[in-house]
Amino acid sequence: MIERYSEHKFNYYTKIILFVFFLFFFDLSTQNSLFSFLKIDNIDARFLLILIAPIFVLDLYVFSKNNGKFSLILLIIISLIVINYFYQNLLNNLPNLLTDKIKFLISIIYILIIIFYKNFILENFKTIIEYFLLIFFLLVTINASIDLYYSNTTCFFGCFSLTREIYKEASHFAFISPIILIYYLNVYSFKNISFKNKFLLLFFIVSVLKNTSTTLIATLLLTSFLILIFNYKLIHNKKKLYFIMIFFVMMIPFEKNTLQKINHFVPIPIGIFETSPKTNTETSPKLFLIPKFNPQYKNLSIEVLITNTKVAIASLKSNLIGWGLHNYKYAHDFYIKSIDNKSKVQGANWLNRTNGTNNLNKGLVEFGIFFFIPLILLIVFLIDQKIDIKLKLLIFPMLFSQIFIRGSGFFHGGFILYLIILLLIYIDKYNKIPKKTIHA
Repeated sequence: MIERYSEHKFNYYTKIILFVFFLFFFDLSTQNSLFSFLKIDNIDARFLLILIAPIFVLDLYVFSKNNGKFSLILLIIISLIVINYFYQNLLNNLPNLLTDKIKFLISIIYILIIIFYKNFILENFKTIIEYFLLIFFLLVTINASIDLYYSNTTCFFGCFSLTREIYKEASHFAFISPIILIYYLNVYSFKNISFKNKFLLLFFIVSVLKNTSTTLIATLLLTSFLILIFNYKLIHNKKKLYFIMIFFVMMIPFEKNTLQKINHFVPIPIGIFETSPKTNTETSPKLFLIPKFNPQYKNLSIEVLITNTKVAIASLKSNLIGWGLHNYKYAHDFYIKSIDNKSKVQGANWLNRTNGTNNLNKGLVEFGIFFFIPLILLIVFLIDQKIDIKLKLLIFPMLFSQIFIRGSGFFHGGFILYLIILLLIYIDKYNKIPKKTIHA
C-alpha cells in the first residue's frame, strides 16, 4: 500500500517534489540565463513524474489485488481512450509517427499515476503548495539575479511574457495562480501560516500583480462569482472572495491586454493606455475617457480563439466521437482551409494549432460528444451542496479556467488531475473523494 512507502521520508518528499513540478511548472521555459547552458528551449518538467514509476508499479499491484472494482473501472476508461486513439488514426489515415505513439503511451502512464495517487495528492496538497512557493521563489530570484548581472534586466518578481523565463507567458502562469489566490488563501488562515510561508506567499502575490493577464483576471472574477452564487451558505469567510473580485475588477483599467481584448468588440469607457491602430505602437501611458476605437483593429488572441472554436465546431459536426488524444493538430490542419475564416490578422490561422487555445476546443475535437460528460459534471459539481467546499475552491477554478478561458492541453497546469478527481467523484458510488477531504 501507498502508506508503506510514505512512511519513508525520502520516498515521501520525492513524490512531493515530483508532483510540484508536474502540477505547477509543467513546461519549464529555459530561454534564460539560468538554463541557457542546456542549449534547449524548454524543459518538460512533466517528464520528471516518470521517476515515480518503480514505486507506482509495486503499489498498483498490491492495491489492485484488494480493489477489483476500482481496477475494472480504471481498465475500462484506459481501454476506451486507447481504442478511440488507434481507431481515429486508422480512420483518418494520420501519420504513423513514433514520437506520437511515445507521447500517447506516456500520457496513459500519467493518467494511471494520477488516478492512483489522487488521495496522496489531496491529503498533502498544502505541503505541495508550500514547496511550490519555495521552489518558485528560488527559481525566480536566482534567475533574476543572473539576468541583472549579465544584461541589467530588472525582473525580480518575474517578467514571464517579456523574457519567456520560467513560464513562457503570463497566461501560463495564470493557469496555476488560482490555486494560491482562491484555494490556499481561502482554506488556510493567514494567521496559522508560518513566517517563512507568509514571506513566500507575499512574494508570489507580488509576482502575480507583476504578471497579470486576461486569463488571470477572467478566471478570478468569473470563478469567484460563480462559487459565491451557487455555494453562498457553504463559504464561511466570504470577505476574501469579495476582496479578490473587487480588487481585480479595479485592475482592469490598468491591464493593457485585457482592455485590448474588450476593445476588440466594443469601445471601452476608460483605460490608462492608448494604441494607434495604424502603427500598433504604444504611446506614453495616460488616462483617457473615450479611447480610439477601430472595428478593423482586431486582437490576435481573440482572433486565434475564434479560429480554433470554428475548427472545434467543424470537427464536432463531422466526427462525433473525436479524433483521439493528442490529435488536435491533425484536425486543425484538416479543417482550417475549409472553415469560414475571414480573419486577416497574421497568425490567427496557425497559432495554438496543437492545443486549441482552450481545452473546450481541444476536448471537443479529440473526444467529440464524450467531452460533454465532464462539462455537465462540472456544472453539477458547482451546484452540488454535498461536495466539500474546499474541493470546489480547488477544482472548479482550475477546470473552468482551462476549459473555457485559456488552456494549453490536458497535461498542463494540473488539468488532468482535477479532471480525474471530478470524474471519480461521480464514478465512485460511495463518493469516497469528497469524504476524503483535503486536510486544513
